[in-house]
Amino acid sequence: MAKLVDIKGYWNMTSALDSVPEFNNTDMWEGQMLLEDDGWFEGIVNDPSSSYTGDRMVFGIYHPKKVIELIKISPEYISDPFVFRGERNRRGYEGIFSLLELEEKYCGVSRITTQIIDDLIECNSPQISGRNIESEKE
Repeated sequence: MAKLVDIKGYWNMTSALDSVPEFNNTDMWEGQMLLEDDGWFEGIVNDPSSSYTGDRMVFGIYHPKKVIELIKISPEYISDPFVFRGERNRRGYEGIFSLLELEEKYCGVSRITTQIIDDLIECNSPQISGRNIESEKE
């Protein structure tokens, strides 16, 4: 059965991969995804600081506590697709992000944070009070 996961991604186009990048809420997207047992996921995210406030699709492979590879697709007139790749550390999944055109083009560094909602339900976390998890999955 698919698990609902809250996801938030940050990007920084000026930091180097070997530095400790700083991330802010201006260069961020967030939303939810459904994670299948085999590690495949798909979901919807939004960029709150963007002039385009509509939905963007994300999909890819996610192995909690290990790695994530996520492709983020906007409408064609907004942006080409982006790919985010990260390995788990204490701050989240940190790595790079690239623009997908005819060739993949490196853009900068990224951090993705996730929270599996089923884990919050099991520990009766106050973070989920008032949320209708089943309708969110639909």
